[in-house]
Amino acid sequence: MNADYLINHAKQTSDISYRDGVAEDRLAYRCGMLEGYIKTLCQEIENHKDEILALNRQLIEKDN
Repeated sequence: MNADYLINHAKQTSDISYRDGVAEDRLAYRCGMLEGYIKTLCQEIENHKDEILALNRQLIEKDN
C-alpha cells in the first residue's frame, strides 16, 4: 500500500458514499479515512521501531 493508493481509495469511497451529498461532506469523510490510515501507519511504525532502527544502523554502517 502506498500513499497514492490510500488517497485514491479515500476519494473513491467518499464519492460513492456521498454521491448526492455536499462537497464538504465528501471532504470530511476523506479526511476521516486518511486520519485513520495515518494512525494505523504510525502504530505499525511504533510496533516495528526496533527493527527499523536496526535496519537504519545497518545502512549507516554500510555507507561508512
